[in-house]
Amino acid sequence: MTPTRRIDFRRLEPGLSEHFDILCLDTEFTRLPHPKEAVWNWSGQARILSIGIAALDARSVPSTFYGVRDVDRLLRDLCTSFVLQQVLPALDAAPADIAAATDRDLVASTHRFLKSRRASSGKPPLLAIDWLGDAYLVEAFNGSEHQWLL
Repeated sequence: MTPTRRIDFRRLEPGLSEHFDILCLDTEFTRLPHPKEAVWNWSGQARILSIGIAALDARSVPSTFYGVRDVDRLLRDLCTSFVLQQVLPALDAAPADIAAATDRDLVASTHRFLKSRRASSGKPPLLAIDWLGDAYLVEAFNGSEHQWLL
C-alpha cells in the first residue's frame, strides 16, 4: 500500500479567488469508512463512482464536470446496500460528461477538465469540499496532489 501524504487544507479567506480558481468538488463512492477506520486508510480501499465539479466563477469554460464510472459486476460487489439502493440509481439523474469504462478513463477525463480550467481561468485550481474524505479519496484515486479548501 502506498503511504498516504498529509493533506494541508486552506481556510476560506478574503481574496482567495484572486489567486485560485475555486472549484466545488463532490464524489460518490462504494462505501463510507467503518466506524474506527481512518479516512486515509479507507481512501485506498473505497472506489469512486462519480466526480462532480462546479466552478464558483462560471465565466471561464468549461464551468462544470460530471464523470460517472460504469458500474460493472466487480464494482457493484464492492458497494454497500445503501449505495446499491440509493446512490447507484441517482447517478444517471444528470447527463454525464463522461461515462468512464475504467478508473483510468475517469482519472484522465478529470485531469483534462482541470487542465482546461487552468488554461481558461489562468489560475491554479483550488478544490473546495465539504468532507475531508473527498480529498483523500480523490488523491488516492488519481495519484495527483491538489490544493484543497475545506
